[in-house]
Amino acid sequence: MPSTEVATPHPADPSAPERGAGRHAAAPVSPAAPARLAPPEPLSRLRVLPPHLSALDPWTLLLGGAVLLAAAFTLVPALFPQPRVPTVTGVALPVATSAAATSPAPTTLEAPVYPTTSSVTPLISGRVNLNSASLEQLEALPKVGPALASRIVAGRPYRSLADLDRVKGVGPAALKALGPLVSF
Repeated sequence: MPSTEVATPHPADPSAPERGAGRHAAAPVSPAAPARLAPPEPLSRLRVLPPHLSALDPWTLLLGGAVLLAAAFTLVPALFPQPRVPTVTGVALPVATSAAATSPAPTTLEAPVYPTTSSVTPLISGRVNLNSASLEQLEALPKVGPALASRIVAGRPYRSLADLDRVKGVGPAALKALGPLVSF
Protein backbone atom coordinates (compact mmCIF):
# COMPACT_ATOMS: atom_id res chain seq x y z
CA MET A 1 0.00 0.00 0.00
CA PRO A 2 1.50 3.33 -0.94
CA SER A 3 2.13 5.88 1.73
CA THR A 4 -0.45 8.58 2.09
CA GLU A 5 0.62 12.05 2.97
CA VAL A 6 -1.44 15.03 3.81
CA ALA A 7 -0.28 18.22 2.16
CA THR A 8 1.85 20.27 4.49
CA PRO A 9 3.08 23.76 3.83
CA HIS A 10 6.69 24.25 2.88
CA PRO A 11 8.80 25.12 5.92
CA ALA A 12 10.29 28.09 4.12
CA ASP A 13 6.87 29.55 3.36
CA PRO A 14 6.46 32.56 5.69
CA SER A 15 2.66 32.47 5.55
CA ALA A 16 2.55 28.83 6.60
CA PRO A 17 1.71 28.16 10.21
CA GLU A 18 4.13 26.35 12.35
CA ARG A 19 3.87 22.66 12.62
CA GLY A 20 1.27 21.73 15.21
CA ALA A 21 0.24 25.36 15.66
CA GLY A 22 -3.06 25.03 13.84
CA ARG A 23 -5.92 22.69 14.27
CA HIS A 24 -5.55 21.46 10.73
CA ALA A 25 -1.80 21.11 10.73
CA ALA A 26 -0.94 18.04 8.75
CA ALA A 27 1.71 15.55 9.53
CA PRO A 28 2.98 12.78 7.32
CA VAL A 29 1.02 9.59 7.86
CA SER A 30 2.75 6.32 7.47
CA PRO A 31 0.88 3.30 6.30
CA ALA A 32 1.74 1.30 9.36
CA ALA A 33 0.60 3.96 11.84
CA PRO A 34 -3.10 4.10 12.50
CA ALA A 35 -4.79 7.30 11.38
CA ARG A 36 -5.42 9.69 14.20
CA LEU A 37 -8.77 11.36 14.24
CA ALA A 38 -9.21 14.87 15.48
CA PRO A 39 -11.19 15.06 18.69
CA PRO A 40 -14.84 15.99 18.09
CA GLU A 41 -15.83 19.62 18.46
CA PRO A 42 -17.86 20.51 21.51
CA LEU A 43 -21.61 20.79 20.80
CA SER A 44 -21.66 24.43 21.81
CA ARG A 45 -19.42 25.29 18.89
CA LEU A 46 -21.45 23.38 16.27
CA ARG A 47 -23.62 25.47 13.99
CA VAL A 48 -27.21 24.31 13.65
CA LEU A 49 -28.04 26.54 10.70
CA PRO A 50 -25.98 27.09 7.60
CA PRO A 51 -23.86 30.25 7.70
CA HIS A 52 -26.15 32.21 5.38
CA LEU A 53 -29.11 31.55 7.73
CA SER A 54 -27.37 31.82 11.07
CA ALA A 55 -28.20 35.49 11.49
CA LEU A 56 -31.89 36.04 10.69
CA ASP A 57 -32.79 39.15 8.82
CA PRO A 58 -34.75 41.65 10.96
CA TRP A 59 -37.36 41.96 8.22
CA THR A 60 -37.91 38.20 8.32
CA LEU A 61 -38.49 38.38 12.05
CA LEU A 62 -40.85 41.32 11.60
CA LEU A 63 -42.82 39.49 8.91
CA GLY A 64 -43.06 36.36 11.05
CA GLY A 65 -44.31 38.40 13.98
CA ALA A 66 -46.90 40.12 11.79
CA VAL A 67 -48.18 36.74 10.57
CA LEU A 68 -48.50 35.49 14.15
CA LEU A 69 -50.28 38.68 15.18
CA ALA A 70 -52.73 38.41 12.28
CA ALA A 71 -53.43 34.79 13.21
CA ALA A 72 -54.11 35.81 16.80
CA PHE A 73 -56.52 38.56 15.72
CA THR A 74 -58.30 36.05 13.50
CA LEU A 75 -58.56 33.24 16.02
CA VAL A 76 -59.36 35.11 19.23
CA PRO A 77 -62.94 36.10 18.22
CA ALA A 78 -63.61 32.57 16.98
CA LEU A 79 -62.30 30.97 20.16
CA PHE A 80 -63.80 33.48 22.59
CA PRO A 81 -67.05 34.85 21.10
CA GLN A 82 -68.75 37.68 22.91
CA PRO A 83 -72.45 38.46 22.57
CA ARG A 84 -73.34 41.57 20.68
CA VAL A 85 -76.16 43.42 22.33
CA PRO A 86 -77.86 46.21 20.42
CA THR A 87 -77.97 49.54 22.13
CA VAL A 88 -81.41 51.05 22.52
CA THR A 89 -81.68 54.78 22.63
CA GLY A 90 -84.76 56.71 23.53
CA VAL A 91 -85.83 59.34 21.05
CA ALA A 92 -88.71 61.65 21.83
CA LEU A 93 -91.47 61.67 19.25
CA PRO A 94 -92.39 65.02 17.73
CA VAL A 95 -95.41 66.67 19.31
CA ALA A 96 -98.31 67.16 16.92
CA THR A 97 -99.74 70.66 17.00
CA SER A 98 -102.64 70.34 14.59
CA ALA A 99 -106.01 68.79 15.47
CA ALA A 100 -105.93 66.58 12.36
CA ALA A 101 -102.72 64.91 13.49
CA THR A 102 -104.21 63.96 16.87
CA SER A 103 -107.49 62.56 15.51
CA PRO A 104 -107.64 58.80 15.03
CA ALA A 105 -107.24 57.33 11.57
CA PRO A 106 -110.41 56.61 9.65
CA THR A 107 -111.75 53.11 10.35
CA THR A 108 -113.48 52.57 7.02
CA LEU A 109 -111.32 51.43 4.17
CA GLU A 110 -112.05 52.67 0.71
CA ALA A 111 -111.80 50.32 -2.22
CA PRO A 112 -108.77 51.02 -4.39
CA VAL A 113 -109.47 52.57 -7.75
CA TYR A 114 -107.03 51.69 -10.52
CA PRO A 115 -106.87 53.62 -13.80
CA THR A 116 -107.81 51.91 -17.02
CA THR A 117 -105.62 52.40 -20.06
CA SER A 118 -106.03 51.32 -23.67
CA SER A 119 -103.82 48.25 -23.11
CA VAL A 120 -104.47 47.48 -19.40
CA THR A 121 -107.81 46.85 -17.77
CA PRO A 122 -107.53 45.97 -14.07
CA LEU A 123 -109.49 42.98 -12.77
CA ILE A 124 -110.92 45.04 -9.94
CA SER A 125 -111.17 48.76 -9.50
CA GLY A 126 -113.33 50.31 -6.84
CA ARG A 127 -116.03 48.12 -5.37
CA VAL A 128 -116.74 44.74 -6.96
CA ASN A 129 -120.40 43.89 -7.51
CA LEU A 130 -120.86 40.35 -6.17
CA ASN A 131 -123.92 39.77 -8.39
CA SER A 132 -122.14 40.51 -11.71
CA ALA A 133 -118.39 39.85 -11.06
CA SER A 134 -116.58 37.10 -12.94
CA LEU A 135 -114.68 34.27 -11.22
CA GLU A 136 -111.35 36.01 -11.93
CA GLN A 137 -112.55 39.26 -10.37
CA LEU A 138 -113.79 37.44 -7.27
CA GLU A 139 -110.46 35.57 -6.92
CA ALA A 140 -108.64 38.93 -6.97
CA LEU A 141 -110.34 39.85 -3.68
CA PRO A 142 -108.49 39.14 -0.41
CA LYS A 143 -109.25 35.81 1.32
CA VAL A 144 -111.08 34.50 -1.76
CA GLY A 145 -109.67 31.51 -3.62
CA PRO A 146 -111.05 29.51 -6.57
CA ALA A 147 -113.34 27.30 -4.45
CA LEU A 148 -114.83 30.21 -2.49
CA ALA A 149 -115.30 32.25 -5.69
CA SER A 150 -117.33 29.42 -7.25
CA ARG A 151 -119.49 29.13 -4.07
CA ILE A 152 -120.11 32.93 -4.19
CA VAL A 153 -121.23 32.68 -7.83
CA ALA A 154 -123.51 29.73 -6.95
CA GLY A 155 -125.12 31.68 -4.07
CA ARG A 156 -126.24 34.68 -6.15
CA PRO A 157 -128.15 37.08 -5.80
CA TYR A 158 -126.84 38.99 -2.79
CA ARG A 159 -128.44 42.05 -1.18
CA SER A 160 -126.20 42.58 1.90
CA LEU A 161 -123.23 41.24 3.85
CA ALA A 162 -125.65 39.07 5.81
CA ASP A 163 -126.46 37.21 2.58
CA LEU A 164 -122.72 36.78 1.93
CA ASP A 165 -122.28 35.43 5.47
CA ARG A 166 -124.49 32.42 4.54
CA VAL A 167 -121.85 31.20 2.02
CA LYS A 168 -119.75 28.34 3.40
CA GLY A 169 -116.14 29.52 3.94
CA VAL A 170 -116.98 33.17 4.59
CA GLY A 171 -116.39 33.95 8.25
CA PRO A 172 -116.06 37.10 10.35
CA ALA A 173 -112.47 37.77 9.18
CA ALA A 174 -113.43 37.45 5.51
CA LEU A 175 -116.50 39.67 6.01
CA LYS A 176 -114.33 42.34 7.65
CA ALA A 177 -111.84 42.23 4.75
CA LEU A 178 -114.50 42.11 1.99
CA GLY A 179 -116.93 44.68 3.47
CA PRO A 180 -115.34 47.84 2.00
CA LEU A 181 -114.44 46.15 -1.31
CA VAL A 182 -117.77 44.70 -2.46
CA SER A 183 -121.15 46.05 -3.49
CA PHE A 184 -124.55 44.38 -4.17
